[in-house]
Amino acid sequence: NKSIIATLEKIIKNKFVEELAYELANLYLEEKDTDNCLKVCNKIIKQDMTKEYVNKAKKLKEECVEEAKSKNNVKLSLENDICQRCFRIKYYNEYKVLLQIRS
Repeated sequence: NKSIIATLEKIIKNKFVEELAYELANLYLEEKDTDNCLKVCNKIIKQDMTKEYVNKAKKLKEECVEEAKSKNNVKLSLENDICQRCFRIKYYNEYKVLLQIRS
């Protein structure tokens, strides 16, 4: 996918073709690159050349936003878990007492 992405990026940089841009956005989403997917979708929507690709880009943009949200939630969950572990290590004795009180 990465070589196809690089090729499409070069082509679109020289001449914007909606169909190729849409394929590029799809590849970005497959690679979980939501930032670039959103950028390309927004550009397709902004260009407003053909209704078909504008509608496809809007739908893909929604999928991309959902992917970004889930990716962000996983990241926040991981950060929260790490913070909790650090807290437990730093305040191990206090944490142990708190657990006993809750039981």
